[in-house]
Amino acid sequence: MVMDDFEIKSAVLGNAGHILLNRPQALNALTMEMIRMLIIALENWATDDTVSSVLIEGAGDRAFCAGGDIKASYSTGMRYRRGRAVSERVLTLFYAEEYSMNRMMYHYKKPLISYMNGITMGGGFGVAGPCRYRIATEKTVFAMPETNIGFFPDVGGVWFLSRAPGQTGTYLVMTGNSIGPADMLYCGLATHYIPSGKWDRGAAADIESFLSENAAAPERAGELEQNRDVIDRCFAHGTAEEIVNALEAEKGEWPRMAAQVIRKRCPVSVKVALEHVRRAKDDSFDDVLRRDFLLAQRFMKGRDFYEGVRAAVIDKDRNPQWNPQRLEDITNEDLMRYFKPTGYMAEGLAA
Repeated sequence: MVMDDFEIKSAVLGNAGHILLNRPQALNALTMEMIRMLIIALENWATDDTVSSVLIEGAGDRAFCAGGDIKASYSTGMRYRRGRAVSERVLTLFYAEEYSMNRMMYHYKKPLISYMNGITMGGGFGVAGPCRYRIATEKTVFAMPETNIGFFPDVGGVWFLSRAPGQTGTYLVMTGNSIGPADMLYCGLATHYIPSGKWDRGAAADIESFLSENAAAPERAGELEQNRDVIDRCFAHGTAEEIVNALEAEKGEWPRMAAQVIRKRCPVSVKVALEHVRRAKDDSFDDVLRRDFLLAQRFMKGRDFYEGVRAAVIDKDRNPQWNPQRLEDITNEDLMRYFKPTGYMAEGLAA
């Protein structure tokens, strides 16, 4: 089988399926078409006895995948908010299909391999995370940056982050800060490190042998590992306010900078992210995706997502006006409303 589409290229080479996310000009951000084409390829190869594994890469040398196409979500949501005949189901259709893809990949019977060379953020990790082999290079940059745009860490990401050492996952979902390959390995987000100069896409045919011969360790420990003590101490507190206060009370520049970052993020997003990642510790991957879809409905009907995208992507003034503006202005009752069932669950994401 060979498919050569503008946004997805897929082919079988030897005994391995190859998928190329092909929007390098947009850092390979996922569109609805890409999600559907990826699902079709995986469905076809699932029953093809000549295909033993599947490799997923990003076009260009800048990104594996920078996330979902938030401009498209913004456009659809703004039409809904302005009463232009967009139904609630259309409003969240992208997320229903994306999360169904994440679930399909997590349960895929054949080994999936993600070559995370470059930016791997948000929805990009939604593609990479469910893969059995998650390969980072010296160029890999990971983040779940959703609190910066008035959204929440989705695509099953908090399932992985809730299982990271200590409170490192909590730090990542609240701040939205990026990390490199060393911390990705430390947190279990990457399974292997391969310098990009040693990568051979033909390795998918015998990935275990290739990794055993070429996998290496990054030269130095990452920032999270170096600051693990203060992270565990501060992020173990019960509420977002207590966490920020603890960071501000610490000595040194690093914790104070972390506190400043959280103060700038969307307050609702920060609180939802904290609750979401803590619940995920006792959840299955499918449970997390079901809650992702519930939360996506809540955020797409709210205000902060549109303000966050406006400030970061549309107007690019980097000055979002969140509502509420402070963590202290959000009660626990306000927070729990986000987690109440909406009555709508998409196919494959039903409770």
